[in-house]
Amino acid sequence: MAYATQDDMVTRYGLAELVQLTDDAGTGETGPRLATALSDAHQVIDGYVAGVYAVPLTPVPDLVTRWTCDLARFFLYRDGVPETVEKAYKAALAQVRDVARGDLTLACAGVEAQEDATADNDLATFDAPERVMADGPWGM
Repeated sequence: MAYATQDDMVTRYGLAELVQLTDDAGTGETGPRLATALSDAHQVIDGYVAGVYAVPLTPVPDLVTRWTCDLARFFLYRDGVPETVEKAYKAALAQVRDVARGDLTLACAGVEAQEDATADNDLATFDAPERVMADGPWGM
């Protein structure tokens, strides 16, 4: 499940900008780099939030769609990223990091938190043979 689609990108930034950034073949349409940028953004978000939420996130909150679009748009620029695009990218990434740290929650959007791995006391245990040597004169 994608966090954002080409239609989401067109709605937010306009078809003209996306064609300008991705139409490497000169067809007048968006190119395959748009799908790659969306996928890359999705993976970045999953990489951060996987410790807190089961990924992929379902349902996809509108906030996550916005982050995906902002990250993907930044990834589309090869040179000379406009300041507004860079600011949106940094803000989205900061919020994704806030989710990873637990400072921002997606629970209000219906996304369920990842179960705590230690909740079941499923911890590693170690067995070792009894001590062979007695404490020496050094007091250990």
